[in-house]
Amino acid sequence: MAACGPAPRVSIEEVSVHRTPSGALNVEWRTSAPRAPIEVYALTPNHEPFLLSHHDTDSAFILPAKLAAKRPVILLRTPYGAKREIAERVLPLEGGRNFRDLGGYTTENAESVRWGLLYRSGSMVNLTSRDYGLLRSLNIATICDFRSTSERENEPTDWRQIKESVAYQTRDYTANSAGLKALLADPSTLTPQKVRETILAMYRAFPYEHAASYRSLFLDIRDGKLPLAFNCSAGKDRTGLGAALVLSALGVPQQTILDDYALSDKIVNYEKVVAAPSAGHAKTSAGFEVISQLTPEQREPLLKSDPAYLMAALDEIVRREGSLDAYFVKALGLTAKDLSTIRGRLLEPTQKF
Repeated sequence: MAACGPAPRVSIEEVSVHRTPSGALNVEWRTSAPRAPIEVYALTPNHEPFLLSHHDTDSAFILPAKLAAKRPVILLRTPYGAKREIAERVLPLEGGRNFRDLGGYTTENAESVRWGLLYRSGSMVNLTSRDYGLLRSLNIATICDFRSTSERENEPTDWRQIKESVAYQTRDYTANSAGLKALLADPSTLTPQKVRETILAMYRAFPYEHAASYRSLFLDIRDGKLPLAFNCSAGKDRTGLGAALVLSALGVPQQTILDDYALSDKIVNYEKVVAAPSAGHAKTSAGFEVISQLTPEQREPLLKSDPAYLMAALDEIVRREGSLDAYFVKALGLTAKDLSTIRGRLLEPTQKF
């Protein structure tokens, strides 16, 4: 008689999710053993599991559109204890601008950024009543708005529709984009290369011009004011660097961070945003008037999410401080304990047994 040993551990090797034209969510996975049974759950905003499918062996599950409309986090679990979570990165919002979840990224220490706690976005001025309903269901507790005073006045965030008790964090300042304004003052002499060089210079200044905003973001995370959404206007520049700083502090590899930054180009048609920035808000066109007068060739470097832009900011930090860790301490005033607390709030093992 063959000896009975412990049951082999089965791991969940890959998992993906995408929305179908009908609005349903198609969840697919691959396990280390073919046709291994999987339990499929939807997690509530409080991370309480709701069983969707038991002993599922066909490596796929379709979540009906009615449930998918709530944009749940999906939990897969094997009988042996292995767990993996997955969710849509881009929120299914009717009027969202680059509103997406930073969850699911794996760190160099084989941990994973938790889904449903940290969101990045552009202007929220076009959110619909349905969109606000979805954000309410996600229990958004804090919004860190990186935009200048005039930007917020031109494209106001109706944050009370998300939740009356939402903490809406802002900083009153005048956008320091004199170099860009001077460049755009005479479009007749403007070349795409000049635009690109100016954007690179702006990114080198971002870590210090917006240090107060980034410090506030980190401290809100440290203090557990989650789930949290942070945004600027386009959702790719000041927000892109903010996302890069947080992911770097969590230990996410640089290439993953650059890929997340570049994702904006795939999500948002910025040419369309320039053409019709904010329906129903007459004042909002002012910020796009000059850009809309440029040729598509002149606009292209300005609207693009080129990883070289983000690298210019990160390289400038290292040039001035020696490392990103030193920047967190010197420029943002964070302690080792602060960063440890932040990691504890946002990270979990990639796969538990």
